[in-house]
Formats: sequence, structure tokens, C-alpha cells
Amino acid sequence: MALYLDPIGPGHGGLSVMPMSHRVAREMNEVHLAVGMSMKSIGLQASEIPCVTLSTEPGDAVVFNHNLMHASFNGGDKRRMISINAHARYRDDQRGTLEDDVCRFSRFLAPDFYGPEIMRTKLESRTSHLDQVLSCTDVYHDSLKRRLSVTKTQARDPLPDLSDNTVPEVVIAELLRDNDYAAPADWLQAMRSRSESAP
Repeated sequence: MALYLDPIGPGHGGLSVMPMSHRVAREMNEVHLAVGMSMKSIGLQASEIPCVTLSTEPGDAVVFNHNLMHASFNGGDKRRMISINAHARYRDDQRGTLEDDVCRFSRFLAPDFYGPEIMRTKLESRTSHLDQVLSCTDVYHDSLKRRLSVTKTQARDPLPDLSDNTVPEVVIAELLRDNDYAAPADWLQAMRSRSESAP
């Protein structure tokens, strides 16, 4: 959920989305890879890729699947936003999936999964919604240490800069590293082989 605190829209910071791109399908993986290296693969800057750009006024809420390809352009310094990510409670037999999903957040290099504002709450009615993720704190910190040991920049997310990339290997490696963006490893390996055999 995104809550924008200023009027935004096309050409001035509106949220741009590619409808249906959240679906896990090989066709969508092709789209993700093409967008990931848009200058080389389709000759367009990221901001020129066809999409739907939303207009919102303060008080509006935009709710979407986080795997939906999304971006924002030309927002300047007047694009204040509050974002809330939510998910269903995990079943007891989904502990591995829970830990994987918590660790995936370490790509943002945040020191903890929840910020200090969230953790200041003392109401049990609120903190009961945080307990599953908090039970993975040690696993999250281990994942964060691994990422920091190989991350040379302080970029908050490795993906926004990919559109200018001209090296398929780098784009594929990024997609493999961040499975939030959902390309299966076997498909990416096939793409890698295709890029290596291309003239």
C-alpha cells in the first residue's frame, strides 16, 4: 500500500505500473529481463517503457501486489510517501518460506526488518501481528551480513539501475539474486546460455 502525501501523476512522480506483470509465468520473465536491460534489449529508457501511470491526491491509497513491475519518474523532492507491506500469516509448516521471505528484505540493507517507529509500540494487540517476522530476527541479521559483505554500494535496491545495463550476465545475476522478481533459475540459466552463444 502506498500513501502519497503530495499530488502526483504522469510526468511528475506518479506510480507507473505494468499491468499483469506480477504473474509468475515465463512470458513475464521475458518482460522482466527486457525491462531490466531496456536500453540494450528494446532501445528505450526505463521512463519510456509503455505502462499505466496513476494520478493520486493526498488521502488516496494505492494497493498493489509488490511483484507488479512498478517505478516512478520525475518526482523530484515532492514525492513524499508512506508505504505499508502486508502479507497473510504463515502456517506452522511454512517456516522455511517465512524465513526466505524475511531474508529477501535484506536486499534493502535495512538494519532490521521493522523500523524503530513500529517497534516503539507496546500494545499487544499490535505486536501480535509482528511476532512471526520477529522470530526470524537472527536469520535476517545473518542474511544482511552476507549481503553487506558482497555489496559495495549503499544502493537501497539493486534493481532500479538495471535499465542502463548492457551486460546480460549482470542483469541475470541480479535477477537470480533477488527472487522477489521471480524468474526461475532454470529459465535464467537458459537465458544466460542464449546470451553467451549470441554473436
